[in-house]
Amino acid sequence: MCLRKVATVICFLLILLSGCLYAQENENIEKVGSIYNNWDSARDCVVYDNLAYVAAGRSGLQILDVSDFENMSVVGYWDDNPGTACGVAVSDGYAFIADGDGGLRVISVNNPENPVEVGFSETSNFANSIDISDEYVYVTDSGIWGDNGFVGQCLRVFFIGDPEQPQEIETYGTQGRPQDVAVSGEFAYVADEEHGLRVFSISNPGVVREVGSFNREGHARSVAVSGDKVLLANGRDGVRIISVTDPEHPEGVGHYNSGGFAHKVFVLGDYALISDGELHIISIDDPEHPFEVGQYDAPDYSSCTGVYGEIAFIRTYTASEDRSGRSAGFRAVSFADPESPEDLGDYVIEGGSCNITVSGDFAYIANDWGGLRIASVFDPENPVDLGYCDTAERAIDVAVSGDYAYVADVTGGMRVISVEDPEHPQEVGFFDTPGEACDVTISGNYAYLVDRGTWTGTRHENKGLHIISIADPENPQEAGYYNTHFSPGDVTVSGDYAYVTDGSLSILSVADPERPVRVGYLDEWANDVVISGDCAYITGGGLRVVSIADPVHPEVVGFYETEYTPYSIAVHDDFAFILDAAQYEMGIYTGGNLHVLSIADPENIVEVGFYDLPGWAEGVSVSDDGLIYVADWTNVGIYRFTDPAGVRGPAETSPIEFSLSPAYPNPFNSTTTITYGLPLPGNVLLQLYNPLGQRISTLLDGNRQAGVYSVNLVGKNLASGLYIVRLEGAGQVFTRKVTLLQ
Repeated sequence: MCLRKVATVICFLLILLSGCLYAQENENIEKVGSIYNNWDSARDCVVYDNLAYVAAGRSGLQILDVSDFENMSVVGYWDDNPGTACGVAVSDGYAFIADGDGGLRVISVNNPENPVEVGFSETSNFANSIDISDEYVYVTDSGIWGDNGFVGQCLRVFFIGDPEQPQEIETYGTQGRPQDVAVSGEFAYVADEEHGLRVFSISNPGVVREVGSFNREGHARSVAVSGDKVLLANGRDGVRIISVTDPEHPEGVGHYNSGGFAHKVFVLGDYALISDGELHIISIDDPEHPFEVGQYDAPDYSSCTGVYGEIAFIRTYTASEDRSGRSAGFRAVSFADPESPEDLGDYVIEGGSCNITVSGDFAYIANDWGGLRIASVFDPENPVDLGYCDTAERAIDVAVSGDYAYVADVTGGMRVISVEDPEHPQEVGFFDTPGEACDVTISGNYAYLVDRGTWTGTRHENKGLHIISIADPENPQEAGYYNTHFSPGDVTVSGDYAYVTDGSLSILSVADPERPVRVGYLDEWANDVVISGDCAYITGGGLRVVSIADPVHPEVVGFYETEYTPYSIAVHDDFAFILDAAQYEMGIYTGGNLHVLSIADPENIVEVGFYDLPGWAEGVSVSDDGLIYVADWTNVGIYRFTDPAGVRGPAETSPIEFSLSPAYPNPFNSTTTITYGLPLPGNVLLQLYNPLGQRISTLLDGNRQAGVYSVNLVGKNLASGLYIVRLEGAGQVFTRKVTLLQ
């Protein structure tokens, strides 16, 4: 009981620290519109009245009509989830979503064609599974990583008498990291990772009691209940069949190990379906002697997401699961004859939005396996999908010049597509490359095509920059070639110079395109690069502003650190728009943020806008009118940035007194800005402390001229919690409290 109280206090403290996090999902950026509905993946599903409600990760809630399995179709979706939709339960016209770090979301599905979020409750950590019984929702919260391991993991109970205002009434700390929950009668059964099966009495949902447990070596990931038997997917240990005739004394009665890592288990009558990289059907008619009766031959990376009678719904991938060229699928399979499963139908989403270029009233989207897509953005709030053109392989970048689009198509080289008629684009030419074409830009009569090469296991071969004459777009011809030192990723051209990222930044003279020569080099990690004026803006380990007034001797003049690893960047006026790429954590991808940075003073870059994107943050483009277009894999989002007044670095006039302004935003979950005023030149010391008075870091220690300054506090390497900012200068000391929640 002591463990429960301690864990409950930890959860409660984390809730207090996260009180305003929901408000920090965006700052100074609003979503104007979006187009396309590419899925992340199907993670969980339930079926009611011929509708499948699918928790689709970063793609939120997807609702499919499954009345005809051969023609399944999306009837509605909600993809504004701030987290990762991992679990779903449906009751009385509402869908309840376990949304990872987005907590519990409540979606009205009374009109399935237009699902609308009507309520939410934060869970402070990571909500990953959900079940409903009567007027109560049970959510597993797998905790967050702390200094000494995971903390805050617990089973949460919400009263949903009013579904639009869910009320948390109980939090029970668990020993492991709860992964799944199934409710049956007066008991909740929890797969608690390394601590096996935990059994909780929920006869009084407001006072949860642990009454039993079943521990085996393994990693309990999934739980299913069938009468007085519980099936536990237990990782490398396989599947355990446990009698809960007496829930306070669960007893193992059977065991089956297929040799893989069992992470999902479902019951279909006298049979169980196990996902362990493959799909196994086992007979559990005699629980003491389970045996395999068949396997289901599905595409790579398949996993069962839910069952409905004798029908199982299978998540499939037709390519690698590392987001490089995958197609998410959702398949219905009949197990009426478990020894001979029958495919009933598929819903497949080809590709996803990788990159985007906006020209005039049209957006051109590189859609991976989906080829090139063209949308009208004449009315940004109501963009219209106009046409598409399949490409030979995977469209991952696109550049437009005149009536032609040039697509980097990986092993398909560069495809030239006529877009004179946007509703009927047609391929009219191509240029083959020996490796994998990954980026393209146009300058004059030349296309600059990056080929990242092919990986041999020890190095990349056939890598480099191809300079292609497109004087006749239908017959592109190679004019020049440069063999980069490492595998290149991006290229941009300005004047007589090409700027190529190949781990670092190489600057090539292309005054003679037939003979490109490297004339400058910057030994800094570089992913993407854009040019504006006399500066190059490169992403990699943060944002670097590089003076290229002398391209032979590039010099870093400004730097800004971001939470994750920024990749794509666009610059418009005095602002940089960068995408923080997703990170793989705890079995899922997180991250995917849009940041707007003021670069009016490159030596004092300030974040002035932020948006937690619904997808993966793949590519960004800014139109002439300042609208931001983000290729987000799951969709193309259109956003508007509102420039906040007074955040442009040092003020032109000096403040009248020494001061420390409140940090903004606060609480924060990535970066917050600390602003101070200095009336006279002098030394300034800015430090960060924990509540115990221990110094964590020094943010600034040096002389400054009179003015107003801003310093960015990045929470990347800090634990969630309360911190004290201390400013010392001009014979005075000021402090401010800031709260971080990762």
